[in-house]
Amino acid sequence: MGSAASSLSDRGTQLLKCASKGDAAAVDALTGAYPQLLCYSNFLQTSCWHLAARAGSSDVLAVLVSRAEDIKFRHCLANARRRSRSNTSNDRGQQQQQQQQQQQRESLVQQLVNARTSKDITPLMMAAESGCADSVRLLLQQGADPWAADKLGSTALHYGAGSGKPAVLLLLLEAAGEVGPVHSPNAAHTRYPDVRNTVGHTAVHYAVQAGAQQALAVLLSAGANPLMASLCDCMVCDNLPKGSSPLHVAARRNEPALAMQLLKAYAEHWQHRGMPDPRQFGDRNHQLPFQLALRHNNTQLAERLQPSTPLASLFGAAAGSAVDLSAVQLGPSSLVLLAGAVLRAKLQGELTAVQLQAAAGVLQSQPCLQDHCDVSDAAGDNNDASLPESTQHLQEQLAGGAAATENAAQCACSSAAAGGAAAAAFCSSSSTIGSVAPVISGAVGCAADEPSSSSSDGDLCGVCMDAAPAVSLVPCSHRLCVSCCTSMLGADNRSVLVCPFCRASVGALAP
Repeated sequence: MGSAASSLSDRGTQLLKCASKGDAAAVDALTGAYPQLLCYSNFLQTSCWHLAARAGSSDVLAVLVSRAEDIKFRHCLANARRRSRSNTSNDRGQQQQQQQQQQQRESLVQQLVNARTSKDITPLMMAAESGCADSVRLLLQQGADPWAADKLGSTALHYGAGSGKPAVLLLLLEAAGEVGPVHSPNAAHTRYPDVRNTVGHTAVHYAVQAGAQQALAVLLSAGANPLMASLCDCMVCDNLPKGSSPLHVAARRNEPALAMQLLKAYAEHWQHRGMPDPRQFGDRNHQLPFQLALRHNNTQLAERLQPSTPLASLFGAAAGSAVDLSAVQLGPSSLVLLAGAVLRAKLQGELTAVQLQAAAGVLQSQPCLQDHCDVSDAAGDNNDASLPESTQHLQEQLAGGAAATENAAQCACSSAAAGGAAAAAFCSSSSTIGSVAPVISGAVGCAADEPSSSSSDGDLCGVCMDAAPAVSLVPCSHRLCVSCCTSMLGADNRSVLVCPFCRASVGALAP
C-alpha cells in the first residue's frame, strides 16, 4: 500500500513538471494511465491546472479538460447503470436522481478549474497573470469563476491588469458581467472593474503600476473608477502609502501618458457627476500628485497636475488618439507663464548686449587680439582685415542688440493686453538677439582664454569656478560668468529665475 502511494506521488511530481514545461504529450500519457492524477497537488496545493495556466499553455489545459470530461462521462454511465437496477419510480426519487446527474455533470471540471492553492489562487488568476488569452478563454468556458478572490482579495482582473494584456481583460470583463459576489472591503453591488483587494487597490492601480496604457484604456472604457484610493500602506506595490490613487501611482512612476489618460477619463465620465478632482487627493503623507511629479523634475507634468489648472484646457488632442504631452494645448496661457516668457526674452537680450560690450571692449583695448585669436581663420585670405573695420562691425551689432533689447522691453510692457501675442513677440525678439551671438562668440572666447594679470581665485565665477564673472544679477548684484548665465536662462524648470547664491528673483542682467 505504501509503495503504491509512493509511486503515485512520484508520477504526480512528474505530471507537475510536465505541466509547468507545457509538454502536452507527456501530460496526456500520464493522465490517461492514471486519471486520479488530475486531482493531484503538491504541499502548496498547486495542481497541474495551476502550473499549466501559469505557463500559459493552452494545449496542456485542453488535454486536462478532455481527460476530466472523459472521467465525468464514465461516472455518469456508472450512475445510470445503478439507477436502472434500482426500480425506484416515485417522483422524489426521480428528482434526486436528476439533481445528482446535474451535479456529476458539472462538478468535476468546475472543481478542477476552480481549485485553489494555499494562497487561494485559482488557475484563472495564473492564466490572467501570464497574459495568455487562449488559456483564459478555455478556463472561462469550463466554468472558472472570475469573481473568485485570493487571500489578499485580488481577483483575476487584478492579475490580468498587472500583465498588461488588453485581450485578457476583455475576456474577464465579458464573463464577469456587472455585479457578482463581492468580499470586504467592497460594498454590495460593486461593479467588477471597481473591486478592491484588502489593501484597497483596484485593477486600475495594477495597470498603472505595470505601465500598461492599453490595459488602462480597456478598464477606463469599461467604466472603471479612476478616483479610488488605497485603504492602507502597501509594501508590495512600490511602497505606496495609504490614500494613493491611480494618479499618485502615475506621478510616482513618472508616467505622463498614464496620468493624462486618468485625467481625461475623469473629465469625460466623472466630473459632471460632482466627483472631486483626483489632483486634489492627498495620500497619508499629505502629498498631492503634482508634488510627486516634481520629485522627478517633471515640471511639465506637474504643471498639468496642479489643481488650479483647468481640466478643460488640458485636452486639445482628438478623442481616442494617444495623448502626447508635447501636443497638449493648454488654451490661454496663465499670467505666470506669460510673465516667465517675457522675463526670459528680456534677460536673453540683456545677456547678448553684455557679450557685445565685452567683445567690443576687448578689441578696443587689445589691438593684437585679432591676430592672436585668428577669428577669420575660416575665411582663408581675409586674415589681414583692418582692426577698425572689425571694431565698426561689432559696434553695429551692439547697436542692433540694444535695439532688440529695447523692443523686448516694450513688448514686456504690453504683455498684459497682448496675451499670447506678446509671448510670440518675445520669442521673435530673442531669436533676433540670438542671431547676433555667433558673431561675437569668437571674440568673447578669445578674451576668456587670455590670462589676466589681476585675476585670482576670488575673481572666478562662484558656480563653475572656471571663468571670470562678467554678468551681474540685478538686484542682488551677484556675478556669474557668461556660460553659467546662459545655462541658467536655458533651463526650463522655473517660471521665475532665481539667483543661485541668495535665491532672490532675477529681474535684469548688467555688465
